[in-house]
Amino acid sequence: MSVGSRGFSHAIVGTADLDESMRLWVGTFGLSVGERWEGPDPELEKFWHLPPGGIRRQALVGLPGESTGRLHLVEFSDPEPSVRDGARSFDLCPKNLDVRLTGMHERYGELVASGWEMGSTPVRMPLDTMEVYEVQLRGPDFTNLSLVEVVGEELPFTPNGYVAVTQVVGTTPDNPSERDFFEEVFQLRHLDYHLFEGPEVERMVGLPVGAKLDMHILGDPDDALGRIELVQYVGVAGTDLYPRARPPACGFLGVAFDTEDLHGLAARARAGYHPVEDMGTARTLTGDGMRVVVTSPAGMRIEVRQV
Repeated sequence: MSVGSRGFSHAIVGTADLDESMRLWVGTFGLSVGERWEGPDPELEKFWHLPPGGIRRQALVGLPGESTGRLHLVEFSDPEPSVRDGARSFDLCPKNLDVRLTGMHERYGELVASGWEMGSTPVRMPLDTMEVYEVQLRGPDFTNLSLVEVVGEELPFTPNGYVAVTQVVGTTPDNPSERDFFEEVFQLRHLDYHLFEGPEVERMVGLPVGAKLDMHILGDPDDALGRIELVQYVGVAGTDLYPRARPPACGFLGVAFDTEDLHGLAARARAGYHPVEDMGTARTLTGDGMRVVVTSPAGMRIEVRQV
């Protein structure tokens, strides 16, 4: 199995309070805890260049039996501010975690009643062939979530009406370069493209009047989880916040892939002049094996593990 046949293993999310993150992902969405670790993690602290004791608690959550679309939630002992604290919607960074749900209007009422901060009421997206509703939720540590219902879609929903992370969203200054990177280095398939514009989109996303949203989705056509969504905002310039997205910052920090050909993937990255950092072997909550860190043209940090 090559990395190109699956999506990302997990999204990495730093937090100042693991319990609050678990309240959202496990308590509200109904995801399952695969692994949980209390106390320091010397190998992961070394891997992430953290001081001894820099990690306090962590958990790996997702859908039972699924190896893609999971979340690695890590509580830091001395957390730095969230990547998106004070960010504008069009700034450049690992931006969103997308989660599919069923029964949008019922779920929306439940989320409001539970005290979660919503960006708007649900908005119907301007797609001709599908009935799609979307709403934004601000999770713990300013982590932005896009909750999406594709009416009639059949997915392994939890009893609460949600699935794990269907795709992560990274904002870029140059979608063609970022798309080439994921297609060539990670061998992901280009699955979809949309150009969104108009007052409803501007209101939901928080864009200036006249700005457009250029969107590409890459992943495995047979796996609805673990996909990559690239967004370039046309007609507005954002600040580059990718340098913030490093442990021990809070919020969405990046993604991790598993591969049976780490050497080949790293070679493809180096051939394209993309930064590759050899990290050696680590035994962590998310698995054992040799690892590298690859950086995308926009600046997204991607961990890759040999399986």
